[in-house]
Amino acid sequence: MFWKIYFLFLLAMIGLNVPSLLIEKSQLVDYVDLFFCIIGLIALFGYAFKKKILNSTFWKLFAPAFVLWELFLLLYKNQLVEIKPLIIISLIIAIPGYLVVFLYAYRSVHFENNTR
Repeated sequence: MFWKIYFLFLLAMIGLNVPSLLIEKSQLVDYVDLFFCIIGLIALFGYAFKKKILNSTFWKLFAPAFVLWELFLLLYKNQLVEIKPLIIISLIIAIPGYLVVFLYAYRSVHFENNTR
């Protein structure tokens, strides 16, 4: 149940962020980040609702790339230099998302038989 609620929460957060990308002057890095977030959201959906999406090899390759991208993004935006309360709150919200991508990659074998 936690993962379903977390999925809806992140879906709303990403959905609210998309209009700002279209209205404001955004950089390429913002669009790449949106791409990674949407793919991570797809993994979260698959894990929360026990649906097999793509294959486990894709997710095993995507999981470390996702975390490395987020670390790059923190460095790119110079947010690792100065720890602020907002960064800590953002990490607390994001860490389950990183975890679920790894869980989905390595446990998606359990969902293969659930093809409704």
